[in-house]
Amino acid sequence: MSADQIEQQAAAWLARQHDDAMDWDGFARWLEVDSRHRAAFDELALIDADLESHAEGITAHLSEDVAATAATERSHGDRWRWWGAGAVAASIAAVIGLQFLPSAMSAQSFTAPAGEVRTVVLPDGVTAALSPGTTLSVRGSALALTGRAFFDVRHQAARPLTIQAGDFQVHDIGTRFTVGAENGSVEIEVASGALSVSSPQLAQPINLVGGRAMIVDGTLGTVRLAAVDPAWVGSWRNGELHYENAPLAMVARDISRYSSTKIIVDPAVAGQAFSGVIVIDDARSPAQTLADIMALELRPVHGALRLQPRTRR
Repeated sequence: MSADQIEQQAAAWLARQHDDAMDWDGFARWLEVDSRHRAAFDELALIDADLESHAEGITAHLSEDVAATAATERSHGDRWRWWGAGAVAASIAAVIGLQFLPSAMSAQSFTAPAGEVRTVVLPDGVTAALSPGTTLSVRGSALALTGRAFFDVRHQAARPLTIQAGDFQVHDIGTRFTVGAENGSVEIEVASGALSVSSPQLAQPINLVGGRAMIVDGTLGTVRLAAVDPAWVGSWRNGELHYENAPLAMVARDISRYSSTKIIVDPAVAGQAFSGVIVIDDARSPAQTLADIMALELRPVHGALRLQPRTRR
């Protein structure tokens, strides 16, 4: 199937999502058939959001007859019927060269300072709580994350949210979940609702529902699915870090976010699994708690604290 045909199908699915009789099962099957389907749909959804937010500015640049047609279709929620037809699209391109949206196409960046959780309210009913040291870039409905964040997304089927986390894309239309992405590793936990994850590393998209998680180990090159207590998802916002069979290196990295002192892990124990709860209260206590639970030694090393096997005496 050609790229033009895929774009036409994507536009048709986007338009149908305004209809109460939308075939959601058919839409899900269409997305899973070909990775190009998801990419095309996400691209059109982003354009759709930009068009809606700048509708008045667009109309001001169009001829009276085309503007009247656009206004009529928009009033019926059918932007993609006239966009897909090509007449208005061609007029927009000819009149303003698609250069009237520089602010809409530019990205905003938000960063949470060390030791603090920052909450960001985004357009279209999206709230993101950023863990310390996390950076979130926002461009329309497309987000890119480095660090860890908790997302609360209001259900909007016509405007799916896409989060880039390393080589993985999280696609969501309304749910509550966390995404962590750093050093090639990715962790996604769903508290409620459902989302899908796609990547060149996956044979097909993976769907996650409330109480499920996906953990990608960038060092080992593994992807595994796991159960998670929905009540634990995003508990770090309240100063509690919950883990179930998490690599020790990941736990140490999380603790470092809340401390002025970096926590590093000896390679000999970095792959050990940790299950339990770490309470964040001061710079050294969480690391010492982890060391005690894992029967490890915590030693100062060049301004950092290193978790390592205990020295035999």
